[in-house]
Amino acid sequence: GGSSETPNRSTGETPIAGRVQEPKSTSYSSGSEGRPGAELYRCFDQVVGTTEEFYSDDSTRAVARSITKIVDMEGPVAEELLIKRVAHAWGFDRSGAKIRRKTLASIPSDRVVRSVEGETVFYWPATIDQDTYDQFRGGAKSDETPRKSSEIPVAELAAAARSPGWTLDSAA
Repeated sequence: GGSSETPNRSTGETPIAGRVQEPKSTSYSSGSEGRPGAELYRCFDQVVGTTEEFYSDDSTRAVARSITKIVDMEGPVAEELLIKRVAHAWGFDRSGAKIRRKTLASIPSDRVVRSVEGETVFYWPATIDQDTYDQFRGGAKSDETPRKSSEIPVAELAAAARSPGWTLDSAA
């Protein structure tokens, strides 16, 4: 059988070893602009290396840097979404067990903080105080929604609920 970890062919481009593309982000909005505490959800969309580099023996630091970049941009971010973003950043279309293991083993505990809500694990930038977190990021009203409702931490939903003009539709 084949592996579910296949190189990314969606762009038609092959990343060049040692070259990092300019950071890009995709923003999604649910009409939350202009409301206090509201901001757009930004998705990490940067190629940081090749599939071969990801599996090299000396890639742990580079993988850790990519995790930090993703969490800094998207955090708090659900574990499954983080793993998908890491896989994409290294040229994979999907993430399998090997990518999951390497990603979780490479999380830099000095830059990224872990929290658990029910069955969902979230990763936060270490610079964010989870107890006073007051931001929420809206999702898209299309098939390109960057997060499922289960991928939004309670602190973010609470911030949305405290916001004037908040509706259940604007939370996800």
